[in-house]
Amino acid sequence: MCGIAGFISDDHWLEPSDSSWVDKIIFDVETTVSSEDWQCFAQPLKDLQDRFENLMSFGIHLELVRDSATLDKFHRLADLLETALAGIDRFMEHQGRTEFLEQLAESTRDHLWQIRKELLDNVQRTTNLMPEDLRSAASSRSVHFVAWAVEQVLENVDRLEVRGRDSAGIAIQCAWPYATSRSALDTIDSVIDVKKEVRRNACSKVLENGQIVCTFVYKVANLVGRLGDNTAGLREAIQRDAILWQAASVAEQVNIMAHTRWASNGIISLSNCHPVDGTLHEKEHLLTSDDIFAHFVLNGDVDNYKTLVEQVVRKRGYEIDPTVTTDAKILPILYRLATDDKQSPDDRFSAVMNGCEGSLAIVMQHPQHPDKLFLSQKGSGQSLFLGKVHDGTILSSEVYGLAARTRRSYALSGTERGGTQVTVSSGSGGQSLMTGRYLDNGQAFETKSEPIYIHSRDIFRGSYNHYFEKEIHEAPLSVRKTIKDKYRKLAGQVDFDLGGKGSFSRLVGRLRDPGLPLIRRVMVIGQGTASVAAMGVAYLIDRALARTRITVGWRKASEMSGFFSDEPLVDMLLIAISQSGTTTDTNRTVDVAGSQGAWIHAIVNRRNSPLVSKANSHFYTSDGRDVEMAVASTKAFYSQIAAGKLTALLLAKEFGSLTDEEIHREIQELERLPAEIEWVLKQSGSIQESAEKYGPSSRNWAVVGNGPNKIAADEIRIKLSELCYKSIPCDFTEDKKHIDLSTEPLTIVVANDLPDLLVQDTAKEVAIFKAHNGKPLVLAAKGETRFNEYAEKVIEVPAMDAGLAFVLATVAGHLWGFHAAKAIDSRADELRQTRSMLTRFLETPESWDPKALRSKMSRIFSVIGSHEMNAALPASTVASLATYFLGLEHLPQAVGAVRDEIEKGIVILNKAVEEMTRPIDTIRHQAKTVTVGISRPQEILPRLLLNALEKLSALPGQIREHDRLLLRQVAPVISEVAGGLHYSVVKVADGATVGVSTGSPWIQVIRKFGICDGRSSRYDRARAIGGSKRTTLRVESAIWSSGPEGKEKLLLIPLFDEENGDCRGILLFHLNFVPQASVQQKLAVLQGMGNRYHDLIERLEELSYPSDLEEMLDKISPHDLILAPVEKLIPLAAVKPG
Repeated sequence: MCGIAGFISDDHWLEPSDSSWVDKIIFDVETTVSSEDWQCFAQPLKDLQDRFENLMSFGIHLELVRDSATLDKFHRLADLLETALAGIDRFMEHQGRTEFLEQLAESTRDHLWQIRKELLDNVQRTTNLMPEDLRSAASSRSVHFVAWAVEQVLENVDRLEVRGRDSAGIAIQCAWPYATSRSALDTIDSVIDVKKEVRRNACSKVLENGQIVCTFVYKVANLVGRLGDNTAGLREAIQRDAILWQAASVAEQVNIMAHTRWASNGIISLSNCHPVDGTLHEKEHLLTSDDIFAHFVLNGDVDNYKTLVEQVVRKRGYEIDPTVTTDAKILPILYRLATDDKQSPDDRFSAVMNGCEGSLAIVMQHPQHPDKLFLSQKGSGQSLFLGKVHDGTILSSEVYGLAARTRRSYALSGTERGGTQVTVSSGSGGQSLMTGRYLDNGQAFETKSEPIYIHSRDIFRGSYNHYFEKEIHEAPLSVRKTIKDKYRKLAGQVDFDLGGKGSFSRLVGRLRDPGLPLIRRVMVIGQGTASVAAMGVAYLIDRALARTRITVGWRKASEMSGFFSDEPLVDMLLIAISQSGTTTDTNRTVDVAGSQGAWIHAIVNRRNSPLVSKANSHFYTSDGRDVEMAVASTKAFYSQIAAGKLTALLLAKEFGSLTDEEIHREIQELERLPAEIEWVLKQSGSIQESAEKYGPSSRNWAVVGNGPNKIAADEIRIKLSELCYKSIPCDFTEDKKHIDLSTEPLTIVVANDLPDLLVQDTAKEVAIFKAHNGKPLVLAAKGETRFNEYAEKVIEVPAMDAGLAFVLATVAGHLWGFHAAKAIDSRADELRQTRSMLTRFLETPESWDPKALRSKMSRIFSVIGSHEMNAALPASTVASLATYFLGLEHLPQAVGAVRDEIEKGIVILNKAVEEMTRPIDTIRHQAKTVTVGISRPQEILPRLLLNALEKLSALPGQIREHDRLLLRQVAPVISEVAGGLHYSVVKVADGATVGVSTGSPWIQVIRKFGICDGRSSRYDRARAIGGSKRTTLRVESAIWSSGPEGKEKLLLIPLFDEENGDCRGILLFHLNFVPQASVQQKLAVLQGMGNRYHDLIERLEELSYPSDLEEMLDKISPHDLILAPVEKLIPLAAVKPG
């Protein structure tokens, strides 16, 4: 878990800028805001978006520094955007929310943040980086540019620190023509300085073309520090480095790369900070001296590091400095010793990557090539992204690191062709160039850009130390946004159908469509935390529809697609829940269910995500872009439940299962939810006290709940596992005494939502836990006292009706897990400090103090003896620590004689620290968005039908999966496809746009075969669609038809664009059926036709038909089974076909 950032300049920064373009935007914004013409307001916003690159350029920054009028201008624009945002919000309050207005408001917020925080506030941040005597506008352009470039890289590192922060480093390379200035050369070479725990190293090089290149490297190691401490140390060191600013005053080229580290190989020390250079120990390889200060940074692990050290370094008679134990060190040495220096730097860089095994991303900065950065990635565990900006190219190991500076990214792919490599060059004429090649054979490829959907305001952590903490405190606002303007309350009634504008409009349309099957089943699915949300939503829907005969269920997405039957789902409403909309398990299940006819309703947090495009209707939680940076989800879960509650009440209203008064009362309770979440969050201090007391000292944990409390228990269990790295069982409360009381666990008992009669029973269960040496912590309703006698601690949450009480217990459980993780992590501080001491002994032997070391180790065992490491430190590691501690008594006073023992202690402490560390926002082996998973196979069409498709130039992929399933099921009773037509949806006819004013699509025949050849069709020329063809487009599903005279055997199938999902045409098949088929084949055909099967069953029940279904089917021909009206099938069954 490391982060990489960087920047390389081109020549654009040398050009004078002109901010006059913003004057027109200000005028247009002012005009539209004053008139509140929000349709027109979209245009100046688009103009501002189109100017993003100019907006974030160095030239504009320098204008803001030097010209107060320009500064006032951009402040004016920000004020206007703030006024516009307030106006849009007011308009939506009175006129209703629409997709257009919501996105307009969202875009306005983005631009307002960009101007105020990333542009205007950046002026102060950048000038603060400079020495005080250089901060004036009169300082040279190059000094301001170097400060601006360095600050943007450091801000990127700030954002990436959640990926690791035990150390950080930055290499700043400046280049200028020799003739400009050479005075800095006398003071730069081989300067190494350590002040305030920051190491600074500088070197210079005169190139063959006369160019001077100076590289300044700053490193900081911070074992116990807070987020931001490392970059604060780097900023201070950079600010006071007079030689750097002397070089900056003449710089014409800037090349920067930086790294924030979470150590996996090598101890945490200044020597192991990245960037690392190619210096060798005691003896240098003189022939490659030009490569000594080629600097590398690494994310990932070089799996064959030890082998490379042995074969490439030691066999040649060289050594690596023993204080440098990071595997990244081998990279610049490989470049020096194991590549052909007569080759191009690109070829040599490729050779380094191909010589390394593992999943890794690396960047090289070379003093011989100051106009280039070399990047490469291989394997699937790391990432690298590039972004083009006005003054050069930026890089980041996470796409969100680019969001403040550019709106498009170029990703390196490590899984294709052995990995990829990209060289970024300043290029000529000011234009940066990206040259890509594959690692397996060096073949070139063109880098492709993708839009960046995240914005810098989405990842702003504010005053919180952790994204998790920030996001859980944003939960009340997220829930408010989720329910805001999704309904109207009028005279004691609640209206969810907001004139086709609301989130439910398409779903309401489906429920009320008389031409579609009635909904008889509701299934809610999700994966991971979203699957627990699905369980909660299913509970709320089941509660709302209790007076109907509709069945409500819940499944994990992967379980449904893997083990659900192939029966038609045309009577099913499937609600798919996902935060990102990209979860593979969920999306594939949606494909499968959709192919069987289910109506897909998505509850999702990301606009325009793949799940939204797959769904028939969707509901955005919060504002459709409520980003969570922490892997462990909080506010998204609560918002998903709120969205599910609204969906439940909508269904109750449509099916008449709750009265208007009941729905109104439930809505009022839902509106209380944000405030009650805030109340729980205010109890954080009390919850923290409990977590710190019981979390670190308890080895075994468990979570239990009953009824709806089990939903909260399941979700709390997930967060405890994610945050605290614990494998935790979650059981029904009454079951626990039958399972594992022997482990004497710390048990979180969720018991806040219980009928009064069950409270005493649950209290008895808690008493049993206590009696068997367990430590029960009870989440109970405020004011409930019956658990006090038995619980170690009772955590109160407010009482709530409407089935929502489990949400408040979940919030409390999430907070407890967060504080427990912090408490466990803090117990490792003694370990970290002792490791730091050992590291210092290695780096500065004169500081060796065995007595101080023994004292430190003694304090570690004092913490262990007080049980404060029980939750995380395994017995094997405690034994290793104890053995090492005992051996300290016999260590000599001279550090040279005990170097091996010191290194051994560091290894043991590394293991102990790793066991105890809980990073909160990032989770070992786990990603925020899981885009790998199940891939249930698609249905294959029989050859008879594939041939027909080929004759009409149609592809199976253009047919939706539920229609492919239908074709597969009816194929056994089709004897021939006698002919066919391919109709194309037409947008332009005779040079004019058609179908827009009438709302009726136009179609035209483009291909025919079989009996249709030579026959004229009224659609040989484009015309408005009608009849069954119009129905096919409307329902977006295959339909059967007997033609206008009832004598045809027709199947009409809609065709869709495989990329964007738009309906592109219709296939019409003339079919012939086999005269007879087995009962099993007929039953499969009938079930494949979905609603027809249910209609026939219900008709048989109404008539009390004496025979069973299979006996009846035996008497009906395949033709009639498919095409005859249902009411005629039963009379037809009286005569068996001959």
